[in-house]
Amino acid sequence: MDAKVFESLLYRGESESLDFKVDQYSFEKATDDEKSELLKDILAFANAWRDSDAYILIGVKEVRGGKSVVEGINNHLNDHELQQFVNGKTQKPVRFRYEGCFFDGKQCGVIHIPIQERPFFLRKKFGKLEEEKVYIRRGSSTDTAAPDEIADMGKKMVMAPVPTFEVHTQFFLRLAGSCFELRLNATLLNQGKATAHEVQINFERKQPDLVDFDHTLWTEKSAAPRSRALLSLNPLHRGDKQNIVQWNFGNPVLQMDQMEQVAKRLPARLPIGYSEGPIDIRLAIFARDQLPIVIVVQISVEEIQNLKSKVFQPVKE
Repeated sequence: MDAKVFESLLYRGESESLDFKVDQYSFEKATDDEKSELLKDILAFANAWRDSDAYILIGVKEVRGGKSVVEGINNHLNDHELQQFVNGKTQKPVRFRYEGCFFDGKQCGVIHIPIQERPFFLRKKFGKLEEEKVYIRRGSSTDTAAPDEIADMGKKMVMAPVPTFEVHTQFFLRLAGSCFELRLNATLLNQGKATAHEVQINFERKQPDLVDFDHTLWTEKSAAPRSRALLSLNPLHRGDKQNIVQWNFGNPVLQMDQMEQVAKRLPARLPIGYSEGPIDIRLAIFARDQLPIVIVVQISVEEIQNLKSKVFQPVKE
């Protein structure tokens, strides 16, 4: 699992798509009752009503209302053996996988359970689990599904509406004193059919630059070196468009005969050039109960040089 995805999950609470376990599951040389705890959790998440993939993070202590703490584990489960164990007992195969993850210098385990056709149940009793009973995750606990709920699971799977993100970028000039600065503005658009709650954006560039953002819309979170993270202060509803950040790319190249206009701070329409390197920005966008979306903004020097043939309206401060 990608370290940034893992970290983003630490900020979320337990739900139909996320669970934290401090200790590794008992499996090798464990009793049937002990193994049934692991089996029950996998079945409950596989049967849950959710619109995103589910994760069980092992070696993590939940902190309600804050970032959960990574404590680590000393051993990993064997994915092949785990697949045989689970799918040898269910009426049809369950799609899931176990993988190890190294985070903050500690080993953790991750069980990933994608959305799939349901219901799942045991062909016969095992440990503490009953045969043909459909276990289901509700919030942060496990329950058994009612008959009408099971009937609904058997219908054709219809995906719930989810937010869908796009990032739009735009260059513009900014008049600062006697100089013009070239800026790249990034805007986040939710063009999906659902509201995005707790939107977080992790972004980085190969070359760090000053980044401005609207403090009435976003708050900054701690992030890894050479990267920054912003958390939205409000939900992003369907169709909402919200400014994210602005990057400065230094002074554009101006012709000598334009200097007089610049010195007079006139909002003239001036052709510009560009003499710096390519732009390479990576945005990882997270929303509550949604898989992360990674958007890369890459603009070559050649593309930027085409600005020479275009005319911009400078924006005064």
